[in-house]
Amino acid sequence: MKLYVEKSVWTGKLRNPDDSPIVEQKNFKFEPEKGKKYVLDYIECKSIFGKPKMKEKFYFTIIDIQDDYIIIKTNKVMGENNVSPTRAVEEGKKEFKIEVGVKKILDEPIYDVGKTYVFELK
Repeated sequence: MKLYVEKSVWTGKLRNPDDSPIVEQKNFKFEPEKGKKYVLDYIECKSIFGKPKMKEKFYFTIIDIQDDYIIIKTNKVMGENNVSPTRAVEEGKKEFKIEVGVKKILDEPIYDVGKTYVFELK
């Protein structure tokens, strides 16, 4: 079993891919391991000595693996399958079930610019 993740950075008023221009796209492929952390996004910061330092911005951990699905836990609240940003924050979901052959779309719960992650287990 392999986990495929597509990260898209978009900008615009709508998160619909047909309406919002994609400004960056990156693909990842993982061998799922229970308890392992997978980092998909970093942010560059300055250390106290002024040197650039990379900080983890978005990651997930696999908390359960079964024959036909996995459960992941993200480090921040995400909207599931294009749910509205307001509802995503209200629901506060960080755990998601990824099933074999079913794409799961996770969005940052914001309106005008952000990242979308599409998870698929094959």
